[in-house]
Amino acid sequence: MINKTVSVSQSLLCVGFAGVFSKTVTSPLEVVKILSQIGTFHCKRGFLHSFVFICQNEGLRAFWKGNMVSCLRLFPYSAIHLATYKK
Repeated sequence: MINKTVSVSQSLLCVGFAGVFSKTVTSPLEVVKILSQIGTFHCKRGFLHSFVFICQNEGLRAFWKGNMVSCLRLFPYSAIHLATYKK
C-alpha cells in the first residue's frame, strides 16, 4: 500500500521548487519588463523589439542574469509563505 499523504517537509520542498521553476521560466519576460519600466533606450520600440535586441547584443544568457540570487531568495520565501498561509 502506498502512503498518499505528503509530509510537511515534502510540501515545503515542493512549494520552494515550484517557486524557483516559475521564476526561472518567466525570467526573460521579467527582464524585458523591468528594462521597459526603467526606460532604457532599446525599449521604446516595443516588447518584441526589446526581446530581440537583448538577445542579439547580450545573448540568451542575459535573460537569466541574477536569476540564481533571486531563486535563493524565492525558495525560502515560498516555503514560509505556504507554511503561514495554511495555518
